Amino acid sequence: SNGQRHADDSDDEDGTLGPSEADLRSLRQAHLLIRELWRAAPTVLSNVVPQLDAELSADNVHLRQIATETIGDMVSGIGAAGPPPPPSLEPAAYPPIKLLDDTPPPAVENVLTKPYSPQSFAQIHHAAYRNFVGRKNDKAAIIRAAWISAAGYILATSAGGIGLSREEENELIKALYEKLNDSEEKVRLAAVQAVELFDFRDIVLKLGALGGVEKTGSIFASLADRSRDKKPAVRVEAMVLLAKL
Repeated sequence: SNGQRHADDSDDEDGTLGPSEADLRSLRQAHLLIRELWRAAPTVLSNVVPQLDAELSADNVHLRQIATETIGDMVSGIGAAGPPPPPSLEPAAYPPIKLLDDTPPPAVENVLTKPYSPQSFAQIHHAAYRNFVGRKNDKAAIIRAAWISAAGYILATSAGGIGLSREEENELIKALYEKLNDSEEKVRLAAVQAVELFDFRDIVLKLGALGGVEKTGSIFASLADRSRDKKPAVRVEAMVLLAKL
């Protein structure tokens, strides 16, 4: 790293003794390949995942961030082309959406961005997955923000279509509630944006499982609180999302 920091970062490491910018670029390229290999031939990565696991616990914040993003994408089955565009929440749509309606398929489905995980990362690489989940409480806000974005994709894609156990799903939903109430603005903002990854049905049925707006401790109650957030960026994001819902 060049050691430069954003003034609003509360992250403790300064990265000056860590890898250079060139090293990080090379690492990101390698991690893009790892994402594609997971989608195509996950068994060849059996010796690579322990290295990713080690990066999750690295002292350097940049290494932790790259590893957090990579494992999150692997669990979600997201490849080098990135995630699909988020679903459109269109309040003016007619006829209005009903929960019992079938979800219409996307008009054009891009095979490169369609999330696909041939195996359950959480089951095959349990120790690495548990370490990944532990990043939700990382001391660096940038890692917590990256983690909640990844958790949003895991929930929204049902782990790349392979599915989550009830315990795994509930754990991530509870973490989403916690991060909506994080002390750092960037984490709260990332948590609101994570909710935007869900279609209307999943917002109600998955995220609404903890209760509605009036239920303390629910996703919706926390989302309503964010519309009164002291930071304008979080306030606006939450208000626009709530208005669409």
